[in-house]
Amino acid sequence: MATLVIFLYFALFVRGIAALTMAGAGKMFPTRLKASSGIVGVFSILLAIIFLAFPALTIGTLIFLLSIGLLFVGIEAIAAGSRARDRARDRVRSEQDMIIASQSNLEL
Repeated sequence: MATLVIFLYFALFVRGIAALTMAGAGKMFPTRLKASSGIVGVFSILLAIIFLAFPALTIGTLIFLLSIGLLFVGIEAIAAGSRARDRARDRVRSEQDMIIASQSNLEL
């Protein structure tokens, strides 16, 4: 049980620090994504502290709290992936439009 608590503490703490770092240094990301990343980071660190402060929590409670934390982390990852996919699609369309325009100029 103690190993599980330490593992969960470490994983959530590192994930929280990573999310806060992305929120603070991610200049290329939209404000909404940076804010959600910061919230998830704070939430992950708080869960890590709870796990470390109360190691006598039952395994069911640990699983419940971890699932809530990972749910938010997953939602954040899906939002980031969706945004990146939209940007990549826009970039490809823009490049295709440039290629078509250059080919039509060559035909004239």
